[in-house]
Amino acid sequence: MSGVTFPTRESEEVEDENEDLDPELVMPHTEKDRYQRGRDGDAWVCPFQCELCHFRNVFLRDPVPTARTDCNFVIYCRRASLDAMWARSSATVAKTMRVLSRNQVVATNLFGLANPFPFRHPFPLQDDFGIVPAILFLEESRRPGRNTATVQWDTARGLTSAMTNLYSSGRDSLGAQVASKDSRKLRITLCPTKSEFFERFHAGSRYRRGINRRQDYALMPHILLGLLAIMEETWQASEEAAEKEAIEDVAIFAILTYVAGLRGEEVPLLDFHGLCQFWEETKGADTPHVILTLRGRFKGEEGWKWHMLPIADVTKSGIPHRRWIGRGMASRKRKGWNGGWFFSRRGRIQARMADYDPAFKQWLVALKQERPGLIPDRVDPMEDMSLRRSGRRAATTEVQNNGLGKPKLELHNRWKKVERARGAAPQMDMVSTYTQTQEALKARLEFSQHV
Repeated sequence: MSGVTFPTRESEEVEDENEDLDPELVMPHTEKDRYQRGRDGDAWVCPFQCELCHFRNVFLRDPVPTARTDCNFVIYCRRASLDAMWARSSATVAKTMRVLSRNQVVATNLFGLANPFPFRHPFPLQDDFGIVPAILFLEESRRPGRNTATVQWDTARGLTSAMTNLYSSGRDSLGAQVASKDSRKLRITLCPTKSEFFERFHAGSRYRRGINRRQDYALMPHILLGLLAIMEETWQASEEAAEKEAIEDVAIFAILTYVAGLRGEEVPLLDFHGLCQFWEETKGADTPHVILTLRGRFKGEEGWKWHMLPIADVTKSGIPHRRWIGRGMASRKRKGWNGGWFFSRRGRIQARMADYDPAFKQWLVALKQERPGLIPDRVDPMEDMSLRRSGRRAATTEVQNNGLGKPKLELHNRWKKVERARGAAPQMDMVSTYTQTQEALKARLEFSQHV
């Protein structure tokens, strides 16, 4: 397969990696060739056709050796077949061979059965394997990535979903059989991305590539407090209303990702009118708190919903969230706002996380320069931190360190879970949702009290 390089975890550095290992743990020689060759018995555990057969099934002719496109197709078929084979471990393949071989001898010697196993018919002259979506997936996985040389496997998987949806929208899907019992249904499909071979290939390509997740560095409370301190100094020194508002917006956005444990894409769901409606009432409550009124379509749920997130005024970390939120509300009221999205762009359009993330990172860079030691030297805020997950990761870590149990943690994070989204029924208005939230206020406040 010269001329084409496919990403793999098993690189040429395997020999060097093994030098420091216990001799008993060193990978056997045959395993160093994984994903590069087939093993005896692979065709017994995985549907297999050679690349020439795959070519004939798709094009109904033999490949032309001098045709570049024909050669590319054959090369990619070989890679797809090897990925499908290596979806099973060598131990599984070897055990299958031993068991079948032993029982072949038993069947012949003891029972006189020359052919005890099901007859294996040749495959038809058509692409029942799904080799075309498999080779397209391989090419998709070779596109340049943002943080790595090539895109992640999860990113390339989008092609599989797209091709499945395309097939489901076509004529071939209309005649599919459906097996149903009560409310459950099982649809019989001939979609190529659902074939046995393709699913083995999908798994094998993931094992070969691996998944390299790059998580945001956590915005721990001492970092957030340091960040708010330098933002406070700049805010106090500024005389420009626009500059003050810009500082407030970034500070509030960052605070909500931590104190409320919100993902970056959830913060813009904050409704200004709802926030104002309960502001004074919650300030004078037995346990002073702020009610965050989130409104929108939530994944896994139907229709537009209200979700009320109470956050206690007093937290373990001492984040002054009511002060900053109050400033943001005052700035909006001075401009005559009575409702709408709290985070809005020009034209009062709902803002996005991306509108605030660059400024957030720049403030972190300034913090790292002004107060060395708060952010480790190895961490580059521009690359390793983001409003998307940094605050939420820190909050989840902090509440667990402070003794909050998993059930209460997930109670707070319920709106992304269908089975736990019982606190806000469809079509329930804001006041009704608020009333229902108050019934479990003590439990709901525990998350923010522990951050």
